[in-house]
Amino acid sequence: MLSDENRIFREASVLITGSLEIDQALLDAFAYLRGLMPLDELALFRLDLAGERVAIRTVVRGTSAAWWGSRTTSSSPCPTARPTGSWTR
Repeated sequence: MLSDENRIFREASVLITGSLEIDQALLDAFAYLRGLMPLDELALFRLDLAGERVAIRTVVRGTSAAWWGSRTTSSSPCPTARPTGSWTR
């Protein structure tokens, strides 16, 4: 069982990192993973720590009905501000 999990992880990793066009890479990974398991959506998010606010930015998001590439990047503010402690070293 573990060898199957490793194979699936490696295949998905190669599909995601195999293209500089991230929307196409995630679309390929979505098609591969959907053939192995129930999958409704696949998305890539980026954590934006600029300024005093923290935001989660959608880079690419796709569902079985539609696919949105990086040209439709959206932003969702996090509910709390960035911590000011020394948790990053």
